[in-house]
Amino acid sequence: MKKTFTNLLAGVFCILTFFTAIPAQAAVAIPETSSFYLDWLGFNGAEAHATLEINNALFPNPSNGLAFLTPGNEIVSFSLTVYDTILGSVSSYQLTDFDAFSWDSMVTLDLSQELVGQQTGNGGWGTEFVNGETGDFNIFATAGSGAPSSDGSYFHIATNEGLGNVMTLTSFRPVPLPAAFWLFGSSLFGFIAISRKKPEAQLI
Repeated sequence: MKKTFTNLLAGVFCILTFFTAIPAQAAVAIPETSSFYLDWLGFNGAEAHATLEINNALFPNPSNGLAFLTPGNEIVSFSLTVYDTILGSVSSYQLTDFDAFSWDSMVTLDLSQELVGQQTGNGGWGTEFVNGETGDFNIFATAGSGAPSSDGSYFHIATNEGLGNVMTLTSFRPVPLPAAFWLFGSSLFGFIAISRKKPEAQLI
């Protein structure tokens, strides 16, 4: 009897946790924004790393051709740090240092996975040169900001507003899901496990 009562309490706890986590799960399942990590590599070990946050309702996926995204609309936030091994310097930039971003995809990409290399029908996304265009993704510095900018080729940025060392984007991947998602998942599985447990035979 005591064990049955303990199991009942555990079941009630799991149910309460389950329904408490539903609002958090709903926010995770249909977020207003999505965040990504981006990495670039360049000559002699130069590298750059960024975080990008997009507005899911405005971001075009697919873009069906080259689309230009604007800060404050499709792009919610952007933060970039450049490590220049040639000059031995580290520089940081924010969204206000850029006035446009370009995005190009003729098919819908899976934004929950690494984007670079995803199959698009014409090879992997970001793996082909686009002559005379900015390519599948690029950034454009605000004049006078000194931030890295498109050098006119696919997936390339160049330091010093496009005049310096060229770097190639090597990764465009989503930021992992927040802890609320895992809380919801663990609560759900705990509830299922207890509800499936067969009652033990009572001793007479």
